Amino acid sequence: MPQIPLTRSLSHPAIFPANLFKRVKPIPDAPRHAYPVSGMPPPPAFAFARLCPIIPGPVATKPNRPPRAQPKAPETISPRPDPPAPAPDPPAELAAAPDSSSALSAADRAVLAEAISRADAVRSTIDSTWTDFGRWLFAKVFGEDTASAIDHREDNPIWTALYALADGPKVRLRHDEIDRAVLCAAYDKRLNSDAWRALDFGRKWRLLRLEDDKLMAKGAKHVLATNLDTRKVEVYVRNVLAEQNIELPTRVNVPAFVSQLGRFHERVSGKAFARQLESAANKLSDEQREKLVETLDQTRATLDALRARLKQR
Repeated sequence: MPQIPLTRSLSHPAIFPANLFKRVKPIPDAPRHAYPVSGMPPPPAFAFARLCPIIPGPVATKPNRPPRAQPKAPETISPRPDPPAPAPDPPAELAAAPDSSSALSAADRAVLAEAISRADAVRSTIDSTWTDFGRWLFAKVFGEDTASAIDHREDNPIWTALYALADGPKVRLRHDEIDRAVLCAAYDKRLNSDAWRALDFGRKWRLLRLEDDKLMAKGAKHVLATNLDTRKVEVYVRNVLAEQNIELPTRVNVPAFVSQLGRFHERVSGKAFARQLESAANKLSDEQREKLVETLDQTRATLDALRARLKQR
């Protein structure tokens, strides 16, 4: 292979084709020494890459582009949430009483609700026990005879003996409580009313004060239909008696009255009670003190009149 002079090597047709630099224009006003070999500008970089493919050139990398934004999913309009459910109404026990539970915490209100539930269970148990006791007395002592149990109880010797032991160490039940038990059972049979039987013991015995079969049967239907509580039953009984122009019925039982007087005397005759009453009375207003003294005077006058009546005989 012929040797090509170094000065002509860059322009030799064997190395560079003749038309390779036709589009390359020399830099105007540039001195000749700026092109040391042939006076021509240096070939572009792609020419060397074409001639020397084994020499890797700089690898062009694509600029880092931000990730293509994904198309947004169509917005779905979620349904508007339902408004919160209103708070349940408080139990009837809380509604009737003063609002003393407003200052309680949630935990305290939960304890209060459980206490009310347990108190209702106690009341139900007591009412059921009284009902069973009254039915037993009516069946075993009076032989399910309504006239004997309602109008002639004092003629029954077993009842008389039991009544004498009441409110004592052997029978720790009051006389009026035993009366209520047997009377409620007796009127279950006499009235033969589903409404009367459906009432609990506490509301049933309060209707006994009407002392009239028709009024009691009518009252049982009214109480059951309106779901009156015990306090409202007492108000209902007073209103019925007032409409009928009937005085509130009073049953006098000497042993029961003596027992009541004995308990009252035992409580108020001690020196400790007198000191506590005097100390509490000093904190009362003048009007309250006058009311207390007036009540004591009325009680003393009533007892004196009863004592005078009994001494005349």
